Amino acid sequence: MKDFFNSSLGLLLIGFLLTTVFGTIINNFYGRATWEREKNYELLKRSLDRNDKLVEDLSAKMGARAMKLLRVFWAVETPPAAYQDPNEREKIIKQRWEDYDKSVIDWNENLRVFISKLYYLAGPETARLFYISEEGSTEPERAATVYGHFQRAHYAVKELKNTPFKPDSAEWRKLHQTAEQSIQQLYKKIDVFLLSLYSSLDFRARNDSPLK
Repeated sequence: MKDFFNSSLGLLLIGFLLTTVFGTIINNFYGRATWEREKNYELLKRSLDRNDKLVEDLSAKMGARAMKLLRVFWAVETPPAAYQDPNEREKIIKQRWEDYDKSVIDWNENLRVFISKLYYLAGPETARLFYISEEGSTEPERAATVYGHFQRAHYAVKELKNTPFKPDSAEWRKLHQTAEQSIQQLYKKIDVFLLSLYSSLDFRARNDSPLK
């Protein structure tokens, strides 16, 4: 037997067996590594897809509500003399407010879902830029959120809408200025929030990535 293993045929057989065994081990190792990497890549892709959908959905809801509120403001600040029909201004204001009100209902129906997704995907710090509950917070903190800016702009435009059109009066001019500023601040807040959201999602994706 010893002579056989020392022979050329024996050495060849041993070499074949070792190559087969180590080849199988190496193939299994790389196969497992490839599978793990593909699985992790798929998990990362799903995470990024969720992030993209959150940004897309939230941007669409915020943009729709803000734009429709702005269109109400434009209608309210337009003088009746700009229309041929004296009643046309009131009709347009009514139509635009009803259209805006639908966006508010849609916003409220999705609000809790957005808050939960923000906490889960972007983290509590970014979520609190969007909304803060009354429990354990102050009024200035809540007012500084996206939700707070929407509320302030909503009531400012609504009050101006319900006030008789008298651009020469100090009261009307003050309400007009408040509504205009609240809408401008709302758009700025939306921009700042979206930048923060993008940054937070990107940071968490890079640092939580299973591929690193």
